Amino acid sequence: MGGTSTGSPSATPPPPPPGASATPPPPPCAGASNNDHAAEQETVILIRAMIAAANADGVIDQDERTRILEKFQSADLDDDERSFILHEMLSPADLETIIGLANTPELAQEVYAVSLLSIEADTEAEHTYLRTLAERMSLDANAIQNIHTQLGMA
Repeated sequence: MGGTSTGSPSATPPPPPPGASATPPPPPCAGASNNDHAAEQETVILIRAMIAAANADGVIDQDERTRILEKFQSADLDDDERSFILHEMLSPADLETIIGLANTPELAQEVYAVSLLSIEADTEAEHTYLRTLAERMSLDANAIQNIHTQLGMA
């Protein structure tokens, strides 16, 4: 990134930026194809987006926590996956991290949709979070309206 390294190759890496998770996402399944790995990474991004949106007002309340956990109730999660979700709830990613993870227009729309589903958007902080998320991910008003319509939200 343009800077020079002053540490030796065996030096420990710097800590993650604020809001970033020090715990990596769950490892891919052994023998998984590139498509499986890409789908798994997208799932991790969407989980992180849901939790970050729920934390938009600085607290993940019980309704938000329940809403998120219900999304995974039918999934057959292993211990590592459950641990990952709980870790994210304790240390949610920040808005900048989520924006940086949404690297395609399709993923940006999915991130916005799961963020919208994760909260009631009943505080100014949550409205601001969604508005900023949409703007920074270059979602136009038409795309946002389509997402709201598809989700049955005004």
